[in-house]
Amino acid sequence: MGQAKMSQEIQFRTNRKKAVEALVFLAENQPRIDVFHVCKVIYFADREHLRKFGRPVLGDNYFAMDDGPVPSFILDVLRQQLRSAYRNPAPWGQAAS
Repeated sequence: MGQAKMSQEIQFRTNRKKAVEALVFLAENQPRIDVFHVCKVIYFADREHLRKFGRPVLGDNYFAMDDGPVPSFILDVLRQQLRSAYRNPAPWGQAAS
């Protein structure tokens, strides 16, 4: 009789504060970065940190999509911010706060 394979899935808790700090950092240092590339940068940062130190930086939950892994919490925050920006656009010549 064959042995049953056991799944060894490791769960991490999303560090929401670090996730928001990472988004702010990217926005300040790459002001024209789009959602697609934010997701890529976050994924590769988490992956590389996990490889080197055994734990991710943010610990977000990633979902497999057609264009690669997408961090769930990060995408939710970005979508919320985009909806808010469309509802309350900043007047011309003023930056959104």
